[in-house]
Amino acid sequence: MPQRQSLTADVVEEAHRGLAVDICGRLDEHLATEQRLRSAVDLLASGAAFEAWLAFEARLLAEGARNELGLAELTKDPHGAPVPRYWMANEYCKIDFYIGDVRDNAAVLALEFKLIHNNKNWKHKSDEVWADLFPMRGTKVEIAPRLGRLAVVGVIGKVYRDPTRYPGQVEALAEWEREVEAHLLPEPGREGRRAVRTWSGQRFELSDPWLEVGHRHSFQLHLLVPVPAPV
Repeated sequence: MPQRQSLTADVVEEAHRGLAVDICGRLDEHLATEQRLRSAVDLLASGAAFEAWLAFEARLLAEGARNELGLAELTKDPHGAPVPRYWMANEYCKIDFYIGDVRDNAAVLALEFKLIHNNKNWKHKSDEVWADLFPMRGTKVEIAPRLGRLAVVGVIGKVYRDPTRYPGQVEALAEWEREVEAHLLPEPGREGRRAVRTWSGQRFELSDPWLEVGHRHSFQLHLLVPVPAPV
């Protein structure tokens, strides 16, 4: 089993201004365009498939921007044919979006996508983010990406007029967002582990005829990065 790599402050900063943030920024701008053209965020934020859609779109955007992302270098396969040095995949070893280096068969970056809705399951979903950042079992434990395992978290707050459409919905959205912040990113960390937010996307105001008037319904992406516990 390879030794798991801890992120130093320098690597965290590199992830902050580098590949992961660039991918997230492109995804955020793509969402803004799709929202203007097709109200995509309004429509998709209601469905369970939105999480997977975000991961697939992130890969498609990265594949189309290899030059800009520094991922266009070629290498050769065992038969001498030119192939991309960096390969991308969704759901490789149950990682939502994986970037690997074929030269040494090493992981470069792992992005895990998670959505947190203002319903009765929000704490469970927040805990799943931590399970993604700090896997304890399964195939993910075997993989130690050079730039770390990061989480792209979408926070969705919506209040329906008919609460049966959204079981256990939390209506006080501003207070709920503060609770999510405290639970997801506790200042002392959890059991010697810490995570920090290094990027946030734009805040999308959601519109839907089923939503209650007078609430600030919204969706926003955040990038969370694990950091070493102080010694």
